Amino acid sequence: MNGLFGVVLLGGLAFGKPLLSIVLDSVFQLSEDGWKTLTFRWALFFFFLAIVNEVVWRNFSTDFWVNFKVFGIMPITMIFALAQTPLIMREQTPPADQA
Repeated sequence: MNGLFGVVLLGGLAFGKPLLSIVLDSVFQLSEDGWKTLTFRWALFFFFLAIVNEVVWRNFSTDFWVNFKVFGIMPITMIFALAQTPLIMREQTPPADQA
């Protein structure tokens, strides 16, 4: 699934449409470059999660893998999301009704 998310996000960028802007435009108002950068970063992050999941699944017990999926992926995702805050703050644009 993570690999699929990464492919979809990169595919959107290849066609000139950062897909995260469709999903998150009501939450954030970012410049076009900001949306492209954020989408690219999330695509790479999803590929990273897919690789880590595969490594854990193939090299550890099923119990460990399940615990990693439940208790490992969420904190990793939250840390990554918080690490995007400087980009979001830097690329923020004023809301359309204030422009």
